Amino acid sequence: FPYDTAGIREAFVAMSQALLNAINCPQSRQQHDLRLFYKARDDFKRLLVPDDYKYFAFQCWQEGVARYTELRVAELASKHCTPGREFLNLSDYKQFDAVADSIRSDILGGLRHPALATSKRVAFYAFGAGEAMLLDKLGADWKREYLQKKFQPDALFPQ
Repeated sequence: FPYDTAGIREAFVAMSQALLNAINCPQSRQQHDLRLFYKARDDFKRLLVPDDYKYFAFQCWQEGVARYTELRVAELASKHCTPGREFLNLSDYKQFDAVADSIRSDILGGLRHPALATSKRVAFYAFGAGEAMLLDKLGADWKREYLQKKFQPDALFPQ
């Protein structure tokens, strides 16, 4: 993947920040910010040869959604689970809500300041997690289609 190509890095930053804006925008700006995100994603895709885009999409689909899943599990655990005494006594114990906050912060930080040149494919993980977060915000029924539309995270978005 051309991680060190300046134009691709710049387009990835623009796309990541457009995704962050779409995640954080109020309902009144949702359609506007969503269009900006779609445009930034299309601009990024046009810069890549098909195999490079497939690699990017695969990383977002597989590792990004895995990162999102970690977040959702931590959020659900914070609401529905009470850790046992043995768990509470572990030296590295952290409360589930603190773990969820940390994961969310890492995802949003990765979108705010994507480091494609240094993080390489790991930079795609925050992006893929962010896409899943946006799909949730949009109320998309994307989880049912996730395994049918393999390696195509952009196909999960309502058009």
